[in-house]
Amino acid sequence: MTSPVSTLSPELRFYGWLSRLPYLKSYKAKIMVIAFVGTHIPLLALIIFCLSYLVTIPGALKLQLIGVALLATLFGTAAVLLALHRLLAPVVATSRALQVYEEEQILPDLPTHFEDEAGSLMASVVSSVQRLDELMYYVANHDNVTGLPNQIAIADRLQAMLNQTLLRQEQVLVLYIMLENFKTLKNLMGKAVSNQILQIVAGRLKAQTRNRGLVAQLSSDEFVLILTCPAGTVVALEQIQHCIQQLALPCQLKTGPVRLSTRIGVARYPVDSSLGEDLISQAATALQQTTEERYSSYRFYDSEVNAQLQTRLRLETDLGMALERQELLLYYQPRIQLETGQLVGAEALLRWQHPTLGMVLPAEFIPIAEETGLILPIGEWVLRTACNQLKQWQSQPLPEGFKLSVNLSARQFQQPDLVEVVQQILAETAVKAAALELEVTESLIMADVKVTTEMLSQLHQQGVALALDDFGTGYSSLGYLRQFPFDTLKIDRSFVQDVTESSEAAAVVKAIVTLAKSLGLGIVAEGIETRSQLTYLQSLQCDEGQGYHFARPEPAAAIALRFPQPTSVG
Repeated sequence: MTSPVSTLSPELRFYGWLSRLPYLKSYKAKIMVIAFVGTHIPLLALIIFCLSYLVTIPGALKLQLIGVALLATLFGTAAVLLALHRLLAPVVATSRALQVYEEEQILPDLPTHFEDEAGSLMASVVSSVQRLDELMYYVANHDNVTGLPNQIAIADRLQAMLNQTLLRQEQVLVLYIMLENFKTLKNLMGKAVSNQILQIVAGRLKAQTRNRGLVAQLSSDEFVLILTCPAGTVVALEQIQHCIQQLALPCQLKTGPVRLSTRIGVARYPVDSSLGEDLISQAATALQQTTEERYSSYRFYDSEVNAQLQTRLRLETDLGMALERQELLLYYQPRIQLETGQLVGAEALLRWQHPTLGMVLPAEFIPIAEETGLILPIGEWVLRTACNQLKQWQSQPLPEGFKLSVNLSARQFQQPDLVEVVQQILAETAVKAAALELEVTESLIMADVKVTTEMLSQLHQQGVALALDDFGTGYSSLGYLRQFPFDTLKIDRSFVQDVTESSEAAAVVKAIVTLAKSLGLGIVAEGIETRSQLTYLQSLQCDEGQGYHFARPEPAAAIALRFPQPTSVG
């Protein structure tokens, strides 16, 4: 049905009016008519002008005729130009519509019912742009290998499904699936074969839905399967197990069968959330909890675990600013000579005074610092701050042989310039190298024995004391231990705490003390908390110890109060 001219935009109405004339159906005819009129109006004026000289006409009337002819020519020319301008409106409107679509992605709003060349152009542009827009939408919202919706497309579809399920009192399972070994297979077999695997997986997941669910591909090895099923945990488990079984079937390829390992995180509607985006996020959170489990495992979303992850994320974010905000501080735990009970040293222990969470212990943020690389600037700050504090303490009488211990992390120890950093800090703070003791763990030194030996030797040559921390929990052998220039072994607290209750722990501690003495090394017991533990260690002639039995970690000012006080003369 032809739309009335009144519905057209103002610039197209003249074109629409001409199109209604039965003898002006083609765009060419419209142009020819306008051109004909435009050329004949001046011609008519010229004829009138010439006749005024051939025919005897009174002068006044002759002037009037000439004036009319000139006005007709002017107005006729203006009318023709305006008509041509209006007649070109379809072309101009089409060009403008394409420009608007390119800049703002707004589909052309052009009439498509005209049958001439200009009308065909507008209709073709509208149709082509619509198809292009649909294609671009599809490409933007679907994976190019499997054709599955991606994360952009799945959220709205999932929410619509949830709204429908609410009326039927069913549950919706959101399974966040990771193909655990896909990247390895892709590297081994190439892109073409890996694409075949993805297509097989997509087909199996589609079959799971039975036209009552959704499947999406979020990345090359991550999928989301959304299933509608009767309420109940048993039903949910059956659905999950069936999915695992289907994905565990070999993928039959030309190169041979290939098996996939999967991990699955599960969130449920309405148990966990009523929002589609939240359910996908919760399923992804549950997936993270399967990393330490066996292959082809699954985990339901747990709000408590999610809270822990949120706390970790917050700590990771805030830790990056902790140094700048001066939120980090050092506490010091006294080290006691077990035979005399005198203070002979202290261990620097890092703490984080979070502005809202309060005091955060190292076990909560050191692993985060290791993973993010923040441990390098933090570790250097710890070493510099500890040496500055040691310099302040050295300005007053200290117990003979007093040492301040600082722990080195694995990432710090991997620094090629670690020795230079230690030298620079010692020079800046003017601290005696012999008063600084650096602690490393067994697992750290065994990572690369050759490099470790060289680095420890360089530090030892600078006069820095070296201690092997948490001895007994790692993998070092006596042969390797003799290669390293350690001055002290520190017995791990896990053995010390059980010496009075476990004969095995007591035997281990005795063996470590004997070993240290045979190698000429000092021995420090960590985690002494009771009098009976202290008595046993004294019976073994263990040199030094630290733990809550003597003192908890405390600020530097409290440590200073334990130093020998100068006596006044006179």
